[in-house]
This record gives sequence, C-alpha cells and structure tokens, in this order.
Amino acid sequence: MNQVFFKVLIISLLCIVASNAQYHPPIQNYTPDVYKAGNQNWNISRDDNNRIYVANNFGLLEFDGLRWILHPTPDGSIMRSVFAKNNIVFTGAYMDFGYWLRNENGTLAYTSLANTVGFQTIEDEQFWNIFSHKQYILFQSLNRLVIYNQQSNTLKTYTSMYGILDAFVNDDEIYFQDNNRTLKADLETLKRVYASGNKVVVLLLSGPTTYDKRTPSKLGCFCSLLFTWYGRRRLGRRTFWRCSTQSKT
Repeated sequence: MNQVFFKVLIISLLCIVASNAQYHPPIQNYTPDVYKAGNQNWNISRDDNNRIYVANNFGLLEFDGLRWILHPTPDGSIMRSVFAKNNIVFTGAYMDFGYWLRNENGTLAYTSLANTVGFQTIEDEQFWNIFSHKQYILFQSLNRLVIYNQQSNTLKTYTSMYGILDAFVNDDEIYFQDNNRTLKADLETLKRVYASGNKVVVLLLSGPTTYDKRTPSKLGCFCSLLFTWYGRRRLGRRTFWRCSTQSKT
C-alpha cells in the first residue's frame, strides 16, 4: 500500500513540474545596465550567424549570446532602424543611413551611403524602416524611399508628395502607404503602378499578416478593419485589386 502511494505521489509531483515548465519559457530580460546603452530600442534584426542587432538610442547594439557590444553612430545620433542580410548590417539614423561590415579583426566597420556623391538628405530626415527586395535594399523615411542597388552600388529615390507611413514586401512586390492612398512600387521605373485610394477605402496598412499562394493575402491595419485581397482584374493598363473588409472582434 505504501509503495502504491509513493508511486502516485512521484507521478503527481512530476506532472506538476511538467505543467509549470510549460508556462515558464526560457525568456531572459536585459536591462540598460546590462547592455550598457540607452533605454529605448527602436528595431531588431538577426544575421545568418544568429547574432542579434538592435537599433538603440546610443547606436547599434550587437549581441552574440554572451556579450553586448555597442557601436555608436558616427555623429552620436539616435539609430532608428536595423536590417541584417547576408551578414551585412544595414542601419538608418538621423540624417544618415548605411551598412556595417566586419573587418579582418572581426569588428564591425561602418560605411555611410548618405555620403554618396550626388545624394542629399532632407532636413531632419530619419530612416525608420529597412527591408530588401531582390538586389535592392530600401531605406524608408517619412518622406521617401531611398533604394540602394547592391549590384550597381547606386542610389535611387522615390518621394511621395503625401509622405510615406509604411512600406513592405508582399507576394514579391513592394507596397507602401502615404497619407492619401496605397501604392505599389515599380523599382525599375519608380512609377506608381496603381492607386487604390480612389477606388476603395484603404486605412492605415501595417503590413502583411499572413501570405500563402493558395489562400488570400491579408493586410493588417492599425484600425479596426482587416483587408483581404482575393483577386484582381485588369482595367486598361492599370491593375486594380478587389478587396473585402472584415471587422476584428
């Protein structure tokens, strides 16, 4: 009888431990006292070697799983965005944007693209978002898209007269929203392929929530609506998308 009771007790204790483990994932918090930088972090990215990069008030934070390293911005400004691709770290800041590469010593060294001959930043311009599409790296400010061609090492810009709120890639195409309408970008010609604001009510898009070629593509909103793109039809030379709206509950 005692042996049966002992076995039941052991099994019960193991179940309790297992259930508690399910609700306590291995999450570790790092305070500014630990990573020795500012208390505001604006963006985060990870490279192919699983290093973490954080856009911080004091510059670029690098974390290899054991130690934090701060790489200050050249002019001491706040770093707003970071994007790692193929072990190149692209960053955006106040009146500056560029990339970081490792030198022979394994230390990150910065190259500013804003200093490219013939390019000029806008007064008080800040680059809040960075993403890639094919051979392009796109730096987004609130005024325009700056498009860096990695193959030709050249810059192009697209400036919206209504400003740019957000930009993202969906179904291998670039979409960005200004204060007036939602547009799809053609990087080769930098022309607007279509303007949906004149045809449907489009609220503040926050990017694709899910995408599967077998199912509709969903674009999330800051507002209380969810737009689902479920097909398209050609009207003359422009492509207009039919969309449905679903209220969030």
